Amino acid sequence: MSGAIEGFYSTWEAARRTFGEGMPQSGEHFDDSSTALRGLDSHLASAAPGDRWRGTAATAYDAANAEHRAVIATIADLDKQLAAEITNSAELVSRGRQSLESVRQWVAAAAASVPPGRAGERMKLVIAKRGLARLQDVIQTTNAESNAIGGRVQALNGEYRKLGLQGFARKH
Repeated sequence: MSGAIEGFYSTWEAARRTFGEGMPQSGEHFDDSSTALRGLDSHLASAAPGDRWRGTAATAYDAANAEHRAVIATIADLDKQLAAEITNSAELVSRGRQSLESVRQWVAAAAASVPPGRAGERMKLVIAKRGLARLQDVIQTTNAESNAIGGRVQALNGEYRKLGLQGFARKH
């Protein structure tokens, strides 16, 4: 094996390690709360005063109930969006791994097809350079997509924080 091809494989292995080990977990494993929160929302809706209870206390309770339901529905929506971003991240890791493997296979096949000798070594150098360029593209594309996912998760974090800062008690 030529030094150029060995260098490619060394770089490829380092790139592959950045994608971690094991099967990436999708968001469905992290989103059990959305269903439970939707059930809680329905339960709170059934506790609304409706026509059974009238007066100032009923009006105040109905407003608090509606506010609680809105917050719970928002949390359920945020949880669903977060689960989708976790799934996007898992799919990105899988695609990145597949792309890296494709580049490795291309380099291996191309390097195996060159003739022996000096001409073959020069060809292997060109193959290794092209392989490294393709690795760089995979890493840069994956990094950009990962940053986009991270930005969306940060935005969701801000939405969760807004809910945490919201008080349920009426200010007088």
